[in-house]
Amino acid sequence: MDLNAYYDRQELCFFHATVRGVAVYSGESPDVLCHELGHALLNAIRPQLWNAASIEVASFHESFGDVSAILSALELASVRAMVLADTGRKLARASRVSRLAEQLGWAVRQSHPDAVDADCLRHAVNSFFYRQPESLPPMAPTSALSSEPHSFSRVFTAAWLESLAEMLKGAAQHPQSWRRSPWTPDDCG
Repeated sequence: MDLNAYYDRQELCFFHATVRGVAVYSGESPDVLCHELGHALLNAIRPQLWNAASIEVASFHESFGDVSAILSALELASVRAMVLADTGRKLARASRVSRLAEQLGWAVRQSHPDAVDADCLRHAVNSFFYRQPESLPPMAPTSALSSEPHSFSRVFTAAWLESLAEMLKGAAQHPQSWRRSPWTPDDCG
């Protein structure tokens, strides 16, 4: 089973498999599609990051993909309204937007239950804090942080989501800042 997707500087690649009688296509998920497109966009604007010999840089690349998926979802007014209603107007709480690639996560979990979160592939709301990647194991179950870039990226993604939530909260106090935003002052209470 190869339930994967990747960007390789030439193309976006998506795969599929049948899991418990369900056909799962990695490219069917907007989260996965936008994540991979995020890699391509970052590569277009900062190509020197592609082969940088740094766990932090590789993890930043993964986080940039996840942030791209979250921002793409938040472009939809219906998604923003649902997330704000579901979280009590607290964007940094668990929601449909913070749970990345739910269907793909389900499929991977069927054969590797410790490799992904309980309700998605990766969760942007988590309690991981930065640690020197060299001090972390190279692999770990999803409940722990490892130096593997997809795992370590969760530190950056959670920090970004918390920062966005705080920016929106602050912007609600300054309605003039909403002129170019798809959000409204009422969105953040």
